[in-house]
Amino acid sequence: FKIIPDGTSRKQALLAGDVDGYDLPNPVDWASLKSAGMNLMVRPAFNILYLGLNPTKNPALKDLKVRQALDMAVNREQLVTSQLPEGATAASQFYPDTVEGYNKDLAVTKYDPEGAKKLLKEAGQENLKLTFAYPSEVTRPYMPNPQKIHEAIRKDFEKAGVKVEVVTKPWNGGYLDGVDNGQFDAWLLGWTGDYNSADNFIGTFFGNLK
Repeated sequence: FKIIPDGTSRKQALLAGDVDGYDLPNPVDWASLKSAGMNLMVRPAFNILYLGLNPTKNPALKDLKVRQALDMAVNREQLVTSQLPEGATAASQFYPDTVEGYNKDLAVTKYDPEGAKKLLKEAGQENLKLTFAYPSEVTRPYMPNPQKIHEAIRKDFEKAGVKVEVVTKPWNGGYLDGVDNGQFDAWLLGWTGDYNSADNFIGTFFGNLK
């Protein structure tokens, strides 16, 4: 067993025969791994990628119109096809369709950068600024390449007129602590289910034991 934080290095180690296999290959490497004769096994979707917002750190995010504008600004379909594994879909709720309780009637938010600009203007936040963070030295099932996913969303935000300050920290070297301690206005995270129940996704993030 070896710890190899970088996805490209894991692939090179496999092709060189230094390891017998590795988990979470980047989707962009799937075709080349197959053509090299490697056995590629793909799991059914059981995870969710989300973008978190911190209204305590950035009071502008307390305004519903601002949050709706950021929601509309993200081109989910393009993000899914360009950055996520084959078979990934844009989310309409906080768990995948393989989870019991999935509601097929909920619609995915439509991409509308002009509508996002309009809402920001109505909220008096045409010059909204966000400190938007992503993790380094990590690969997650819902986040195969954090930097590229972050870049795609950042560009979407900028098209809607949002100014983005980019922050990155190692997954176990400040990023998770930064999220927990409220250091960022916005960040990328996700969840892989422990068992097939909506409560495992929703309860973990939105339940209150107090």
